[in-house]
Amino acid sequence: MPKSHIERMQKERYELSERVRKLTVFIYQEETLFKELNEIDQRLLKAQLRAMNAYQEVLEIRLDLENTGMEHTQ
Repeated sequence: MPKSHIERMQKERYELSERVRKLTVFIYQEETLFKELNEIDQRLLKAQLRAMNAYQEVLEIRLDLENTGMEHTQ
């Protein structure tokens, strides 16, 4: 892959990591605000956080593969 693609993944990983951190703080450390939301919104935000964490793991794996020089095959 071209280096620019790797740089885009690195940027995406950084930005996603910041979003994950902020949402985690909102859910688990700012409980007062989070608890004011209705149950559906609370569940949706927790689901969103799980999805963001899963995406973050995929980005990590892809970047690790790029860094080790391994390419995926079809």
